[in-house]
Amino acid sequence: MFSLLLRLAMKRLLKSVLMLAAVSAVFAETDAQTTPSVNVRVMLVSAVSDTVTLVPGGTASEQLQAPIHAIFESELISEDNSAYTLFPQWNVTRTYQENGQSNTVQYLKRQEACTEFRFEDDGQYEVRFEWSYKTANDIETVPGNDIDPISFTIDASGLKMYNAFSPNGDGINDMYCIFMKSIVRAEITIFNRWGQTIKSLSGTMDELIDLADGQADGDGYMLELWDGMHNGQVVKDGVYFIHVKAVGAGGRKYDEKESINVLKGLGETW
Repeated sequence: MFSLLLRLAMKRLLKSVLMLAAVSAVFAETDAQTTPSVNVRVMLVSAVSDTVTLVPGGTASEQLQAPIHAIFESELISEDNSAYTLFPQWNVTRTYQENGQSNTVQYLKRQEACTEFRFEDDGQYEVRFEWSYKTANDIETVPGNDIDPISFTIDASGLKMYNAFSPNGDGINDMYCIFMKSIVRAEITIFNRWGQTIKSLSGTMDELIDLADGQADGDGYMLELWDGMHNGQVVKDGVYFIHVKAVGAGGRKYDEKESINVLKGLGETW
């Protein structure tokens, strides 16, 4: 009798263990379905189409020049091919100097998985991606894991105009150039001493680079503005003038004038 009772007790215990294992397996499967991951990256494209790609935890190794076209991308990854809905949020803060003080402000907030933005202000930027998700059967969203921030810096603006060039075809200083750093847009006019316009161009930095064959040069861009030609021939030696009205990163305004000495008889570096 005792042996029979013992066998019955052992069978019940074994059945309980098997049921517990089955329930645990169900919970484990459910847990596996609720742990998707996310891939994140930010691409920063300069006015000359140079591209820096950053992933979480990354920092741009060099300061960038405004304007910067930023492309924000995120992708939800499900290893078990379960259908999840992603709830993304991009948060961008900007730290900048003003009147000798450091200021940090909320600069951008977007709630798309992929989005784009044009940065025209100088400063230090931190990009944070926050996310949550849910399945079709979930009522509440589930917070995703923390994503490391992405950082980059856009340099303050600068403008430098030179005062001479020698358009004589010897390959040395044949073009009149100006240097721009983090300039967002500009209006440029070259004229003679009687006020007659020799050449003018205007636009965003991207447009000016196309119009003036701009090239990256150190921490800015060198724009080839004038080859010395007017009405189909090289102008006479003498003094000409350039007037630049521009807006730099952070809204800084420029209204600068400079004389240009045309010296066709010179070939050495000025």
